Amino acid sequence: MGLSASTTRRELIGRVGALAGLGAAGGTVAALLGPAPAPAQAQAESDGDALRALSAVELLGVFMYERAIQSRVLSAGTEHLTRKLLGHEQAHARALELELGAHGLLPPANPAGPSEADRALSRLHVSGSLTGLPTEHNWLELLLGYEAAAGAAYYEAASKLSDPALLRIAAESMACEAQHATLLSQALNRGDVTKAVPDAFVEGKR
Repeated sequence: MGLSASTTRRELIGRVGALAGLGAAGGTVAALLGPAPAPAQAQAESDGDALRALSAVELLGVFMYERAIQSRVLSAGTEHLTRKLLGHEQAHARALELELGAHGLLPPANPAGPSEADRALSRLHVSGSLTGLPTEHNWLELLLGYEAAAGAAYYEAASKLSDPALLRIAAESMACEAQHATLLSQALNRGDVTKAVPDAFVEGKR
């Protein structure tokens, strides 16, 4: 607010005194809360949080592909595909674990069982359950839902990561998840490539 011609010297001194009081109070609060994190420290913490979230997503994927193979309801061709995609998810999980270690962080725990995995899927907005999947079609649908959610997770992480090397990992992994979704969709639609094209854009889910 600017000073009008009618502002008196006493009013001006009063305003300055009030601002000085606010500054002192702010200083007291700052002293109680401690120094704010430096920008580099805050970025590192944000990167660490994003890495842990992505690691949890990849560990969920490893768990799901392993369960699908163990179900013994997959055809030979689908099991072969599933094992290849499992290898990719394991490689992603290892890469994220190495990055977490470089940040002085431990990876999240693997899902303890199907119920915990179901809760993780729900948090990713994926409907369905790992229990009671009697057919190959059921497994392909659930894995396809997971891959779409995994791609969305990398998309969201890209807006939070500050390290260019981590951004590259996220971009490459997101592209890989989209390829997984295409292959699963092709298997689900019995090789019909016209129905296997993924969405044009990958977006996060809120």
